[in-house]
Amino acid sequence: MTSEKLTSISGEPLGLWAARALGGAAGRRDELGSSDLSIDEVLVAAEVGLRPAGLVSGSAVWHVGYQFPQIGAPYEVDQLSDAISQARRMALERMVASARSRGAAGVLGVEISAEGFGGGSVEFWAAGTALRRVGEAGREPFFWGLLSVQEYLLLRRAGFVPVGVVMGVCVYHMGFSPLGTAFARLTENIELEAPTSALYRARELAMARMQAEADELGASGVVGTTVGWSSHVWGPRTVEFMATGTALRPIGEASHEPVEAAVDLSEPPESAFGQ
Repeated sequence: MTSEKLTSISGEPLGLWAARALGGAAGRRDELGSSDLSIDEVLVAAEVGLRPAGLVSGSAVWHVGYQFPQIGAPYEVDQLSDAISQARRMALERMVASARSRGAAGVLGVEISAEGFGGGSVEFWAAGTALRRVGEAGREPFFWGLLSVQEYLLLRRAGFVPVGVVMGVCVYHMGFSPLGTAFARLTENIELEAPTSALYRARELAMARMQAEADELGASGVVGTTVGWSSHVWGPRTVEFMATGTALRPIGEASHEPVEAAVDLSEPPESAFGQ
């Protein structure tokens, strides 16, 4: 029994057919596009005139070249910091371009990931849910970020709009101790001051670069900041530190409408405290 790989539908290349089909489904204003939003988020979005226009994503596969390690103190691998930052930014830009091509007003619930595979290659991937305005198009700028729909609404009521995902990347090599020193420390319980200082430095550089991106956007602040690390395909001694957050910019006047709690907090349920 043989199987043939599907490469086209009705004479049209499969990739083009899929993009057109998904775009067309999301383009019909009487239907919901695919999304990773919860039911609550879809309903909240509908209340403020937004409707899912489909999942959008961007990807960049990069080959990470071998870097010859230096003996001695920890240090930043500048070439990798620049390359990884560029790859992640490309994935985000492609995701936003996909949303704009669907006529979306913004993208929420953005997620960023990276996955290494054979040959020293890493795929950097970004995805989120594109949202379209229902009815008259607003004059607000394109919004996007790591926020949920509820978080977006709260910020919008306070007079802020998310203007993008900002990030800072720093790739650090932890260095190698001289062989004699390494053997001498086998039985010691002490702080390794050089790696401690290096980790502080790497995280601070990542956060400073994230803030610099926010400043370039004219943002008044960054919310939802997280700092994580990964060694990807480099092994345990070379680590990428990445700081990410959502940049905010003030827009219009703040709404003074009260935000209602979803749960009655006036009296705690008896079961929560046993009595």
